[in-house]
Amino acid sequence: MAACLRGSKAALRTPALRGPYNIAKRHLGETVAGPPITDVKGNLKQAINFFTKSPVSYTEFKVQCCAVRLFAFGGVTAGCALALFLDPPKSSYWRRWSPLYWWSNLWGGKGPLFLKSKVEHEVDVPELMKQLSSPSLAGLKASAPPPEPAAPAPAKEPTPAPAPAAAKKPSTGKKFKVCVCGGAGGIGQPLSMLMALDERVGELSVFDLNISMVPAAGVAADLSHLEYPSKVKAYSLDKDDKPIEKLEECLSGCDLVLVPAGMPRKPGMTRDDLFKTNADIAKGIVEACAKFCPKAVLGMIVNPVNSVVPAMAELYKKKGLDPMKIVGITTLDVVRANKFVGGITGKNPNYINVPVIGGHAGTTIMPVFSQDKVAAT
Repeated sequence: MAACLRGSKAALRTPALRGPYNIAKRHLGETVAGPPITDVKGNLKQAINFFTKSPVSYTEFKVQCCAVRLFAFGGVTAGCALALFLDPPKSSYWRRWSPLYWWSNLWGGKGPLFLKSKVEHEVDVPELMKQLSSPSLAGLKASAPPPEPAAPAPAKEPTPAPAPAAAKKPSTGKKFKVCVCGGAGGIGQPLSMLMALDERVGELSVFDLNISMVPAAGVAADLSHLEYPSKVKAYSLDKDDKPIEKLEECLSGCDLVLVPAGMPRKPGMTRDDLFKTNADIAKGIVEACAKFCPKAVLGMIVNPVNSVVPAMAELYKKKGLDPMKIVGITTLDVVRANKFVGGITGKNPNYINVPVIGGHAGTTIMPVFSQDKVAAT
């Protein structure tokens, strides 16, 4: 084998084969050397050649691609930096660490990231907490939670089998009309089912956009098969349609309108960004309700609920309607507080009732643990 290799090398040194060998060597790219990464002028020339000159070898093509990549990386990085400067994110961390605020952070022009002194509000929260914790309000609690039931004694004799359940008697009271706006969504579907299972509901309207993952007609068809007297109808709109122009039949005569609509909060989105998106959605539905069912109660399940509800109440007030018809469904905060206290104390959350005041945001929410005997311990 060694003899064969020595023979082939010797043959390549002959004048007859040296020309073709050099051509082959040049086409393989062994004679092409790219400029170093620090040679901006040389790399710029190779990058220009990428668009103007056809490479004669793979290695030359690779050198051109590497040169183009250097300038592409720099351009993308500069573009991203420019976008951050022109449209900075609404974030306290950006305010603290970005170059836009270096000068103010060093010399105190913009103030600290976190509050260091008391801020005056329209409501004096400490004084309100003091009043709520005073003994004079002990009798104003909604109702004292019943004592936990004792464990039942073991049965000495087998209990007889229960009699067959009697057929459900139809309710003879008034039948209400309920509409669920956003009834095909993740919250709207179970909420619509709960409404359909209530015998006091005589008519249920399920409304959603036709771009939803599950069509409103499919949800209404399933609910209409339940063995309950409610009549279920579906209504769909295009995303560009205005509810005030299309939902007259859906909303007319409604006694209750539940609105589990809007976009969920995405990573990096502030509550202000979420409000701008969902407030327009809620406004369109509320305006339609003001026109077609002004006496209905509107249950808003649109985040941020502590901002959307006051805004929609002001809209009702400007139209001369009762703003107290707009309510925000924030029982979730109370349920969470009861569950957390039950987990810490080992008690049954069903017998814990922690009032929650303030807003729905993490900085304004305030569970009043002192108002529940279990949580106070």
